[in-house]
Amino acid sequence: MLLKRYLVQVVEPTVKAALIDSGRPTYWLITANDLPGAWRKFTKQRFGALLPTPSDYDITFHDTRSV
Repeated sequence: MLLKRYLVQVVEPTVKAALIDSGRPTYWLITANDLPGAWRKFTKQRFGALLPTPSDYDITFHDTRSV
């Protein structure tokens, strides 16, 4: 089975600084079938019903893993 992983990183400086100050991560690796699926999974896991501002984050393909 081939797993696709996407990297989500904070790009907005004030959000990034606040996360760093609170000791929280500023990037995440998300496993999903495609880019839109990775974004949906990330927002649901990290924010629930309160969606983040998409322009504060960058999401890109990271790699594939065979399991």
